[in-house]
Amino acid sequence: MPISKKWSAIREGILIRDERHCQKCGGRDDLHVHHLIPRYAGGLDVPDNLITLCAACHAERHMTLQGHL
Repeated sequence: MPISKKWSAIREGILIRDERHCQKCGGRDDLHVHHLIPRYAGGLDVPDNLITLCAACHAERHMTLQGHL
């Protein structure tokens, strides 16, 4: 399975687990799946390392990327 399809399935599973709302503020719009331990630091695409965040809360976690998110 190509990584993009695999990630889509993982992402959907996390959104379902988190009942399609931001785990920080409870928002339900523009949801992102965030790695608690980033991939570059060895974080895996596994449920224990992933959390659903809205775009604003996700941007708070990525201050240098805020303009892109």
